[in-house]
Amino acid sequence: MACPRCGGTDPVRAVRLRGSAVLALWAGGLALAWLLGGRVLHDLVEGLDRSRLPLGLLVPPVVVLGAAVVATALRLRRPVCPACRSGVLVDAGPADIPGATRRTLLRASGAAVAAGAGGVAAAVGRNAGWLPSGQTSSARRLALRSGPDSSTSSRTSWS
Repeated sequence: MACPRCGGTDPVRAVRLRGSAVLALWAGGLALAWLLGGRVLHDLVEGLDRSRLPLGLLVPPVVVLGAAVVATALRLRRPVCPACRSGVLVDAGPADIPGATRRTLLRASGAAVAAGAGGVAAAVGRNAGWLPSGQTSSARRLALRSGPDSSTSSRTSWS
């Protein structure tokens, strides 16, 4: 097959999305998880009216992080001219490499785990100010239950 630009030969090779585009998807997804997911988590922790949680705010981070996972694992077979490679797609090597499917599956699985963990960490990280108050109230409840004035001992003022 001949290249439409320069007339050179176009061998079929594996191509992938340019690294800067993939990085932009990851950064955008984590920023959306920080902003929107953190807001939903804040409303959930606040606990006022859980039936009116804005769950629609979780859709954009999930979609963008899902696109980042796909972009990380995506390898397409396209004709690539060695003389004038340009555009968003980058040459990733020969099209027929033994074990390429296995590596793609492992890459996609790892990216999916990273997206889930990163999204949750971003949402929780935005609400990190809640952690000390939660630890303090848990410690108070524990101290009240296991203190010297537990229900098995009687106070002198009660008699």
